[in-house]
Amino acid sequence: MRRRWRILLLSACGVVAVVAVCFFCLRDDEPSYNGRTLSEWLRISSGYVSAQQRRTAQDAVLQIGTNAIPSLMQWCSEASIIRGEQIQKISNRLPRFIAGTKPVRSFVYEKTAKAAWANYGFAILGTNALQCLPELEQRFRATTNSVVIGVLVDVMQHLGKDAFDFFVDFARTSTDELQTRLAAHAIGTMAELMRTNGADSAVPVLLQIAQNRNDEARVRAITALGQLRLQPEIVVPFITRQVSITNGRFFAIWTLQAFGEQARSAIPTLKIVLNDSDRTVRFGATNALNSIAPEVLTNAASIKN
Repeated sequence: MRRRWRILLLSACGVVAVVAVCFFCLRDDEPSYNGRTLSEWLRISSGYVSAQQRRTAQDAVLQIGTNAIPSLMQWCSEASIIRGEQIQKISNRLPRFIAGTKPVRSFVYEKTAKAAWANYGFAILGTNALQCLPELEQRFRATTNSVVIGVLVDVMQHLGKDAFDFFVDFARTSTDELQTRLAAHAIGTMAELMRTNGADSAVPVLLQIAQNRNDEARVRAITALGQLRLQPEIVVPFITRQVSITNGRFFAIWTLQAFGEQARSAIPTLKIVLNDSDRTVRFGATNALNSIAPEVLTNAASIKN
């Protein structure tokens, strides 16, 4: 028994030693500023720190500037993301007394957090990193890995109008359901910044997806239309008809709510679903009417009383 524990202890020490060597010898060659590496500044900027500490970290990343791009591009590459997933799986299989050691935890965190660091880095650099867009577009078209596609969407949405136009064009022509769904998601995520910057081109594309795609893509497109809040004369009647379709009804109602008073033509439909058997739909219709025409709810309450 004692011999068995000795073997286990030696094995654990061996694992920790190997991880420590990997941690210090296989670290990425990344730029630094004021004595901290890019990843260290990104870790600070995304952590639970004071507003001043976050601003300092973000300023440091801006000082590193485009020198950060090679590291950021490497961290959001398919190879890096898959490697991080594999390391996490291996870590999950390790005994707790090994996985819980500081060298192992540090190694696993560094290798699995890179995609998030890339996202934070691109968010800080914004359009200063626009030179990366062609390669990111190429990666987006080439991969079928859902995790990688999600990371690329997160990263590219920080690159402004050119990235928005790419997602619109891609959603218009793509036959891949997953990529189309996430492109529609990206359009909606970028809506706040793009609404006054030529985003109208996205409306017919999203309407097409909402009509012809599977349920998940429909929901993303319907939600994106609500985030854009453009062309209500076309979008509101279309979305009103979607309220009667079983899948995605709540999201259609949410989109009508997002249009506010511009969706008054949907009032009769929303009044009907106030009595729907689905509690979520009733709740959504109540909130939508409260945003579109609160007097409808007041009048209905008066009649009941």
